[in-house]
Amino acid sequence: MKSERSVWIPFVAIVALAFLVRFVFLLEARGVPLFHAPVVDAKSYWDWSERIVAGDWVGDQVFYQAPLYPYFLACVKLVVGSDLWNVRLVQIALGALACGVLFLAGRELLSRRAGVVAGVILALYAPAIFFDALIQKANLGLVWTTLLLFALARVQRSASLARLVLVGVFLGLLMLTREESLLLVPVLAAWIVLFAARGQPLARRGALFGAFALGLALVLTPVAARNAKVGGEFVLTTSQAGTNFYIGNGPAATGLYVPLRPGRSDTAYERVDAVELAEAARGQPLARRGALFGAFALG
Repeated sequence: MKSERSVWIPFVAIVALAFLVRFVFLLEARGVPLFHAPVVDAKSYWDWSERIVAGDWVGDQVFYQAPLYPYFLACVKLVVGSDLWNVRLVQIALGALACGVLFLAGRELLSRRAGVVAGVILALYAPAIFFDALIQKANLGLVWTTLLLFALARVQRSASLARLVLVGVFLGLLMLTREESLLLVPVLAAWIVLFAARGQPLARRGALFGAFALGLALVLTPVAARNAKVGGEFVLTTSQAGTNFYIGNGPAATGLYVPLRPGRSDTAYERVDAVELAEAARGQPLARRGALFGAFALG
């Protein structure tokens, strides 16, 4: 009993602290005009979630933006309604829980004290407080990141098939929220085989890796199948890799976001502009798959 209290008392305290400071921030932010009117990416996510709530759960194009956050928004709206305040309350509650999960991960990996320090730092970390209140995917990405860290910490303590499936599931959910998380797949795969399963027979290593792959597949296969159905070709998550590559490496790159065409930073324009600019650079129309990734040609 004492051992359980040593875990849950700091967990609850960290979550309560994190929620309190985020709630105070929400109260302060209510006076900002943009608090009541999502713009740019936030508007895109909000409008997308409205279409889902209205019944368009599948859509008719390959995902361009990471899809999980708009679907999360839609599910939240179905429960608490479409009021921005209510949605933000749900988000700060999730952000607060993420601070508690980080405490659990730190406790598993290092010590109780390390977990408390990590959880408190995240609870009071200004960018996390700010982004948890925005209609942006950063909030959901933080939740999956802390859950992934906790799952990895459990695997580090004792690798099992069930725990590796969870690692794959949480990484897959993170990939559907933050596409760049795809880069973690080979890193974690190597870690599982070389370190988490160190000293295990080859067959056991293969089984643990297979469990990780199964977790990924459980999350990503439905999305890839949906993209294939509406787009006619295989796209694992989203189709904006080429666009982002060009924005980050093209001649106009500054290290900050620069729209492909001046004055057209809205997502609805960006998707079309990427295809048109890539076709102009190649001097010919792009095939369907080329249209998805053709902006690589510009970089």
